[in-house]
Amino acid sequence: MTRNLSRVLAVVLTVAMVMTFACAASAEGKVLRVTQNVEMDTMDSGNTGDGYTTSIMSLLVDSLFRLDANSQPQPALCESYTVSDDGLTYTFTLRDSHWSNGNPVTAADFEYAWKRVVCPANGFEHTFMFNYLPIKNLTDINAGKADYTTLGVTAVDDKTLVVELTAPCNWLIRFLSDTAFGPLNQAFVESCGDQYITLARTKGVDTVAMTVKHVLRNVLTGVITVIGPSVVNVLTGSLVVEKAFSVPGIGGLLITAIQENDYRQYMMRKREVAYVFNDVLYRINFVDCSIFPQGYAAMGRIIDDDKRNNGFAGFAGTVMMADIGNGTMNIMQLQNGRPDEKHCWTEVLGVNQCVLTAKKQMMDKYGIDLPEQTIENYLRTGQARLRQEYLDQLRSIVRGYVTGLFDSLRAHGYDSRMMPLYIMGGGGCLVKNFGAYDKGSVIFIDDLHASAKGYEYMTLGMLWSRERARR
Repeated sequence: MTRNLSRVLAVVLTVAMVMTFACAASAEGKVLRVTQNVEMDTMDSGNTGDGYTTSIMSLLVDSLFRLDANSQPQPALCESYTVSDDGLTYTFTLRDSHWSNGNPVTAADFEYAWKRVVCPANGFEHTFMFNYLPIKNLTDINAGKADYTTLGVTAVDDKTLVVELTAPCNWLIRFLSDTAFGPLNQAFVESCGDQYITLARTKGVDTVAMTVKHVLRNVLTGVITVIGPSVVNVLTGSLVVEKAFSVPGIGGLLITAIQENDYRQYMMRKREVAYVFNDVLYRINFVDCSIFPQGYAAMGRIIDDDKRNNGFAGFAGTVMMADIGNGTMNIMQLQNGRPDEKHCWTEVLGVNQCVLTAKKQMMDKYGIDLPEQTIENYLRTGQARLRQEYLDQLRSIVRGYVTGLFDSLRAHGYDSRMMPLYIMGGGGCLVKNFGAYDKGSVIFIDDLHASAKGYEYMTLGMLWSRERARR
């Protein structure tokens, strides 16, 4: 009986909380039933990384924008918006909407919700979503140099929300369709206290279980932020971290942890892997684990060849490296051929962002929905069967995007007069086809398999050294 009562209370509380979220349209006469095999872990729109929860929450919570059937952002709680000429200030005007208690949804609800998420003391999971955006003061807030209340979001009045950036951000509007950026009714949140975070107590969960499942998951956010972004691939017997840096400064911390051997021991906890491919059983025995910053493996043979043929002249001093992928540009400085852990960054400036930028601007200017594949082919080849007017505009957009790439590189210390720049990854075609750069100091690694070949080369080298030492 007690168990059934707990379930009833949980359902009642869930319904009460759902009705307190902003609602954009009437559901009169319409019913949507959604089934999933996992309960929502919270109704807190700023504090969940669970995919099941966010998928349902997206049906319950409106943000400034929502994605349409073609995954394009459309106004939701936002009626209109303007962007300053320098692209650093967005001003959003809210439409008329109300909470279930009758109170109007105001710009202050957004300001409160956003600052609540980025507050380090809260340790909320959705903080990572904000770190993809160059919001004013966010970097200093993460570093503990500024108070979370200084975040660059301000409610000018009930209907006007101003967001200040430190760099132009063409993907901002798309991100603002996520539930993490939705509003919260401050009075309601504070009236619920810690009960707003989870429904655990209403389900009859004991204090110990609730602490382990719900409290520690927030306390450990800092640790997860370091380890979580790492993506591990198995390539020719070597385990490699493909993605090491998702937050400014994390790269150096992770490399330091690697050098202290902690992460290597974790990866080597299981030394044998078996899998079946084309009905054949394969077994892989791992003899060692080597972890490199993304892109560095592609430089391995180049650095060794320079050492043998040029006496290491090509890599003496500072060399800049940029790995431009689909979603990000990973930047790293090499000092005398070795990664500099204090100078590693990741910027959300990949090929996909360029495609989305071009697609949106072509739609805004000409009202045409240019297929993404057409844009991608144009980026790779510099050619497309389009009207000359469209080609000229597309070329201008991409050149502007590449200018932004170099602005980011220069912000991180790149100077063509003082150091060479190695560019690799699928996004290298952007710079080669549309960039204005010093051809004497920029070197392209065009082989898309350069990293895989580099891992193989470095692995064979280490195995050979191990064998010689054994002899």
